[in-house]
Amino acid sequence: MVIYLTHTVFSAAIRIILLKVGMSEVSVILAATLAVGIIAPLILGAIAARLRLTKLLGF
Repeated sequence: MVIYLTHTVFSAAIRIILLKVGMSEVSVILAATLAVGIIAPLILGAIAARLRLTKLLGF
């Protein structure tokens, strides 16, 4: 559930960052947004579970 709820935020953030630094290669942006969109929510979910915030955050 955590990936479903937060992947868009992380994917959009990395896309904005890459575009701001001048990266315009579509394949790089796609790969980075895909990786960050999956890995960052998993890390967030692990942190939320460790801090016992999953119910509060809706995960």
